[in-house]
Amino acid sequence: MKRVAVVVTARPSYSRIRSALLSLRGMVDLRVIAAASALTWRHGRVVDVMRADGLDIAAEVPAV
Repeated sequence: MKRVAVVVTARPSYSRIRSALLSLRGMVDLRVIAAASALTWRHGRVVDVMRADGLDIAAEVPAV
C-alpha cells in the first residue's frame, strides 16, 4: 500500500484538500501532519475539524 503524507498548516489549506484527503483515506496509508496555525485557537484550531472528519493526525508540529 502506498503511503501519502500531507502537511496542513491552516484552515484554508485544509479546505482546499479536504475532499481529496477523505477520498484517499481507505486507498492509501494516509499520514496527516498538522502544523502552525492549524493548531491555534486564534485561527480556528482546524486540527479538531480534521479529527471530526475522521482523519487520524500522525503528528502535531507547533509554530516556534
